[in-house]
Amino acid sequence: MSVNLNAIDLDSIDDPILRQQIEATIAENHELQRNYRLAQREAQFKSHFLARISHELRSPLSGIIGSHQLVLEDLCEDVEEEHDFIQEANKAALKLVHMLDSLLLVSRIEAGRRPPKIQSLTLDQLSRCVCEPIELEAANYSVSFKLEIDDPDVAIATDKDLMVSIVIDLLELAIDLGRSRDASVQLTCKTQADTVEFLLDSALTSADFGDPIDFFERHTATDRDAFKQALPPFTLSPSLRLTLNQLLLELLGGGLDLPVLLNPDQPTISRLRFWMPRSVAS
Repeated sequence: MSVNLNAIDLDSIDDPILRQQIEATIAENHELQRNYRLAQREAQFKSHFLARISHELRSPLSGIIGSHQLVLEDLCEDVEEEHDFIQEANKAALKLVHMLDSLLLVSRIEAGRRPPKIQSLTLDQLSRCVCEPIELEAANYSVSFKLEIDDPDVAIATDKDLMVSIVIDLLELAIDLGRSRDASVQLTCKTQADTVEFLLDSALTSADFGDPIDFFERHTATDRDAFKQALPPFTLSPSLRLTLNQLLLELLGGGLDLPVLLNPDQPTISRLRFWMPRSVAS
């Protein structure tokens, strides 16, 4: 017979020992329910993540197969065009390795084979590592970039190399997607009681984070001209890049909100928010 623990009136129980035992049972039940919901959410997320990875890896694999097929079936006009397609296949293969490295990094950290080297990193140190490459890229694309830090001496507890890589990737994503819109990019670092909050303002739209189009479903390798013109950049999609950065931040003890993925009907994404725990020393 099941018992609804939430319906029990603890005040009506006179025996203090029994009341204490029931209170402990109710608290344990709530904790089990919370862990069950978290496990369900994680299972759903990993299922979606696996499906997305499979979809993304298909593009460079199809590029390799399609380029080789054109050469093997003598569909190229001359040796020079054959060489061009071999180059495209090689480019796709190299991109595939890069994509797999990005995915394996998360797996190695999660499995404990590459434990994070947690240390104290001040916001000033982080900004000096990030600003030079980002300011150069922003200037190349004529995108205005601004970094605001309320307290440069505050430190976060993180893996320096991973954190710098994550911040640079998020900023590069904002610059790359916003460069055609005369957009500006701003990263604001706000100190909270136990965390440091990072607010990335840009002109991203929900369309930027849709599922990548698999053009190979529309262009066969035998359609040489269409295939050649439609070859995509074999890179991780913005959506998967955000998801990977979210996973890395969580493994480092922080987090990243993904409103762009949670609210696909929202036309403009004005802000991405991520955070890291403050270092005890700070």
